[in-house]
Amino acid sequence: MPGFFICNTAMAPKISNYDDSRCFSGELTADGWHIRWNMLDKFTDDKLACSHSDFTVVLDGVILNKTAIMQELGMKSWEEAFLSMVRSASDSAQVFQKLRGAFCGAIYNHQKKEWSVFTDQIGSHLVCSYASDGVVAFGTDIYYFSQWMKKNSMPRCVDEEWEQDILEYGFMREAHTILDGVRRVFPGSYVTCTAPQWKVLEKQYWVVKKDHVREGISEEEAIEGLDKAFSLAMNRIIDKCNENGYKVLVDISGGLDSRMIAAYAAMRTDANIMGFNYSQIRSLDQTVAFQVAQHLKMDMVHFPMDNGCCMLELDDLVRMNQGMNYYFGITGGKKGLESLDRNTFGAEIYGLLGDVHEGAMIVEDEIDKLDWNYPRFKTSGMINYPEKRTYSRSYCDNEVLWFYVRGILAGMNTGFIRQNYLESLTPFGDVEFLEYNFSIPYQMRTQKAIHRKWLMHKFPALAKVTYAATGERVKLKDSKVRARAKYYYRRVLARLGNEKAYWSMNPIESWYQNSDEMKTMFQRYYDENIENISNNERLTGYVSKLFLTGDVTEKALALTVLSAIKQYIIS
Repeated sequence: MPGFFICNTAMAPKISNYDDSRCFSGELTADGWHIRWNMLDKFTDDKLACSHSDFTVVLDGVILNKTAIMQELGMKSWEEAFLSMVRSASDSAQVFQKLRGAFCGAIYNHQKKEWSVFTDQIGSHLVCSYASDGVVAFGTDIYYFSQWMKKNSMPRCVDEEWEQDILEYGFMREAHTILDGVRRVFPGSYVTCTAPQWKVLEKQYWVVKKDHVREGISEEEAIEGLDKAFSLAMNRIIDKCNENGYKVLVDISGGLDSRMIAAYAAMRTDANIMGFNYSQIRSLDQTVAFQVAQHLKMDMVHFPMDNGCCMLELDDLVRMNQGMNYYFGITGGKKGLESLDRNTFGAEIYGLLGDVHEGAMIVEDEIDKLDWNYPRFKTSGMINYPEKRTYSRSYCDNEVLWFYVRGILAGMNTGFIRQNYLESLTPFGDVEFLEYNFSIPYQMRTQKAIHRKWLMHKFPALAKVTYAATGERVKLKDSKVRARAKYYYRRVLARLGNEKAYWSMNPIESWYQNSDEMKTMFQRYYDENIENISNNERLTGYVSKLFLTGDVTEKALALTVLSAIKQYIIS
């Protein structure tokens, strides 16, 4: 993933991304530290890489409130404005707290000989750290770390917690990565590292809380508050693209979250917007997306996925998603993004995190119950590790825990792929929107479905458009029995290769059943790479079990493991 790498070893790697032609690079040194960057060539005026007598600064991403900060400080240079904030802050966290957008960075205090390395409030830009016996590195791509370890003859070992999580869940539940010792900086957090010990300590500067619940608020007040906060979030993104002369790409699918984004985007008549849909032809997702775009009079481009060729891009997708998730999460999104004019679009607005606000991530509405074995949240039920570790982080309740684990650590991994092409942002993860949303009483958000009432009140015509997940118009409460029956009906059809399974946006099983090319590629990849893990009997047994006896999702999960080990441990 485009970004930066910082290390204090004598040898530093030449960092490269999936597509370096879309990036700009450079390097500098400070107090013996090697600082290298290879950043995406979007919103380049927001990015910084500079060294002064007192501070060295690296900043990547897009800062939505950059202009407002510069106006507040009365400065015309973003570098001067950012350094002014750094110099006047008693704690570096005061700087990150002011920023809005999708970003990450590092600040080195020359006097204190101290690093502060940070990611944004929802961790949309990946940052990781490594520290052992005074050897330290920070970076935005697991591949950077892998090549750094290789160059410095450091052992590259598979983290056991990564192994467990990827096999059972298909994503990470905590801050570990595939590389033992390389840890993710958690969303809304930063790490400090100070001479002479150079130990890395993580601190949190922002977290979702529920300590300001608006008891007694009416539904009308809640809807108006959501409208105001969401409008602010959307306007920040659109204003930023207008300011930089970019066209805005708006994901439109069959869900409720994307039509809210599209509706608010369409209200901005001064914006240059293009709808974006990738799905199976004849699927409900395609039909619904077309109906939403037509109603909003919004131009939209559709990328069909009928041949399932997106499933053949195993190594490319694992290379871009950092081995944090099963590889097919974005399905046809990568091919669609590659087909767009790279100079036209600056940001993609997608609906990630939108489904967590009505309690969609809670286990059967049990806010106080934590069950890691709940089938809905496991990618495979075939693998069960004998010892279940406890969750090391503490949250105010399990709704917030699921928001972070399922919403951010799992769902937002496709953002790492998207960031190879443009900046990806979700208004549902905007700081002010999150703070307002979680101030609405839990019962109003979940059982009283305030988000659906928000849609039905503000955009009644869009509420009448079919919801792809149920095949029906938007209702305050879906029939779980009917939805589950439809789900299993489609799965049976998919296994039989029936074209009615194409009702699904991503009929992975049907693709596999009807594609000799996919079957051949799967088998060949497994045969060629299973020996790479032969020294780990347990892992070999689990991967073989998934691939040889599992369904196509489990086969793809097994291949994800083999690809990640091949690229990050072996190569």
